Amino acid sequence: MNKDNRTSAKPKALQAGALTINQHGFMAYVRTLQFMKTRLKGIDDGEVVHIDQKEIEQRFFVWPKNPRKQALEELIAADELEISEQMNPISGRIMLMYRAINPDKWPLDLRLLKPKKVNYGPQTKLMQGHLMRVSLPPGAPSTPYFDFFLQNRNFGLDYFFTVDAFASRVHTPITNFHRTHRTNLLIDGQTTIGLDVTTMQPLLLGMILHQRIGANDFSNWIESGEDIYIKLQQAAGLETRDQGKKRFFEIIFARANNSLAEMFGAADWITWINAYKRNHEPGNPHSKAKPYSNLSWLLQSTEVQTMRKVWQSLNESGIPFLSVHDEIICKQQNRHQAESLFRRVLDDEFTFYKLNVKEATHATETPLQCNIPQHPETMPQATGEAKPERIAHPIKEQPDDWSKDIIELETYYKSIELPTQPIKLNQCTTIMDINLFIDGHLSTIKANNGKPHFLPYLDRLKEVKQILTDTLLTTG
Repeated sequence: MNKDNRTSAKPKALQAGALTINQHGFMAYVRTLQFMKTRLKGIDDGEVVHIDQKEIEQRFFVWPKNPRKQALEELIAADELEISEQMNPISGRIMLMYRAINPDKWPLDLRLLKPKKVNYGPQTKLMQGHLMRVSLPPGAPSTPYFDFFLQNRNFGLDYFFTVDAFASRVHTPITNFHRTHRTNLLIDGQTTIGLDVTTMQPLLLGMILHQRIGANDFSNWIESGEDIYIKLQQAAGLETRDQGKKRFFEIIFARANNSLAEMFGAADWITWINAYKRNHEPGNPHSKAKPYSNLSWLLQSTEVQTMRKVWQSLNESGIPFLSVHDEIICKQQNRHQAESLFRRVLDDEFTFYKLNVKEATHATETPLQCNIPQHPETMPQATGEAKPERIAHPIKEQPDDWSKDIIELETYYKSIELPTQPIKLNQCTTIMDINLFIDGHLSTIKANNGKPHFLPYLDRLKEVKQILTDTLLTTG
């Protein structure tokens, strides 16, 4: 909805310190949902999230003590919350979408999310457990989501391990970790290597086509060890190998069409692919709405079946590993045994294949890093019926009166010239506007002096002070 239509009577804007405990909790919830929603494709603070109104009223703003509409209007007036409308593509109903305007002000808190507990089989459970053995060497490049995972995995490992409903692929923080960063990964503090199959998707398609229609050009190219993208380039009369590669992904993901048949001379393998993309595939959950996704589902689910055999062999041999679809990452010291087990599975599946070995960036072992996760900052707890379900964590002891700390912090910040560039507070939070951050946090702790639930605001002001002091000492 337009900003002008959000409220009938816009209340007077509130200072950050005047927000209620429930409003603080709700904003932390919105911020955490935004972060987790975009974690796999790159954190996007501009992303909006849907929260059911019933959930908001049950967990945060319970009538009549905490009217939802008034609480949200106050957050909008304070320029903390943005509410927009979006149509549900399935039901056609209008959904209210929420976005934290100043995400850096609100801590990420997994305790506010709905519990995620899935009962995995023994092999998958072992894979999930291997995530507890991952670390990075000091100074290695990382991402906000991967850092957040390292800090919070003890608290809720299920939030970082997903088996998708489409083709049962496994997704973890390793899966979307930058390829260039993965060579730095450590398992039990030891360097790792990666093993992956070259052009796995074409290999799988060649195998499937041979099973479904017998001998055909595509399967013959694969089984002969030809560069499949060059063969597609030549068969279609294209100019470059990259164009051949682009055509392959069109074969997999595009809708069934006659142009591919014309391009490849109505080859039997293209005819089968087009027919398969038009028919209903019971195993594909998207087949009814998107039958053209049948082939991508078939390739991914077949890949998972093949890799499960590899995972099981590694588990049975006691080799800890990480999975990235058609790749496994294991300790350097386990390389030869892991490679042998991987090849044994591939030998049974393919006539020809190439297994790549990706060496670690660091050639020497790094001492085991415990990486004891830091619990998410304690957010203000909603009162009464609005209390959200959260795993209890002790709040550290602090004097009931913070007046001395407040005066000291206020004096310090007034005595220095605040930087205009962003400041990295921790591995998951970068402060974009330091003036707004400090003013908001000081207002909050002044208005809630001594209240334990607002302790994170005091702590963060102290953290920023230390960062600025260290910077001044370094540059001075």
